[in-house]
Amino acid sequence: MTKSGAATCRIADQSFLRGHEQAAVAALRDAAGDKRVALAFSGGKDSLACLELAKIAGVRPILLHANPGARLPHMGEYIRVAAEGYELVELRTDQAAYWKANGIPANVVPMFNHRTGLLTNRGAPRPLIVDWLSCRFALIAAPLWAAAQASGAGLVIHGQRDDDGLAGRGSPNGIPTHAPLWDWTEEQVYAFLDRRGVTLPSQYQHGVGSMECANCPALTTPKHMRYLKKAYPEIAAEMAEMLRITNAAVTVEMERSVWPVLAAWGESPESTTDLVPLTEPRRSA
Repeated sequence: MTKSGAATCRIADQSFLRGHEQAAVAALRDAAGDKRVALAFSGGKDSLACLELAKIAGVRPILLHANPGARLPHMGEYIRVAAEGYELVELRTDQAAYWKANGIPANVVPMFNHRTGLLTNRGAPRPLIVDWLSCRFALIAAPLWAAAQASGAGLVIHGQRDDDGLAGRGSPNGIPTHAPLWDWTEEQVYAFLDRRGVTLPSQYQHGVGSMECANCPALTTPKHMRYLKKAYPEIAAEMAEMLRITNAAVTVEMERSVWPVLAAWGESPESTTDLVPLTEPRRSA
């Protein structure tokens, strides 16, 4: 895809070295060898950059695209055009059914709003909430890995970067993986795509990424909400309602089991922001 659309890749670090790109291409070519290669393809900037590197390396991957049924409406056509000339495998999963069975995803899950906790709770029914990692694995990651295995792929390329802050680059079923952008910065990815003439999806003009689940209340930001409120108000309203539910659930549990204990210790809820991170628990003298 070229810069023929209204949305063009923002220009980032213009000092991006071609040597960095050449090293990534050489590493990708070496990792691919004569293997059948699959690319986890969301249509976001990182997977697009991986596809461009594959083109330069002379590697033609199968494009595996997970579609939980909640993409931004314009992304279907974008994916179709971006994948022209490649084998595109669209993996349809059912977000609505998963949420009904397991709960809406959140970053914080009160125990008695989780399916396991509900089994032991004799109080009033509570809304189901699930951690977003489990949700994402079920709707996106697991189908991708299963499809990669079924395709006979000997290598899976993905766009994870070290500065994403997510651990690990392995696969759950033993298929070798390769992350061509692992040591790239976000700015370098944007600069590379700009130099390649790649037009990103229109939401990138607003600082919003691929959003495989546009209505996810866990993986959202104020930028996402502002964009959705303007471009897709019905999705924004749905997300706001789910955020109210999770906020209420967390607040109830904090008021029930955390704040009273802190009060007994002599700290008010307002002072909890000064506590040390959970990764560095406060110890008794």
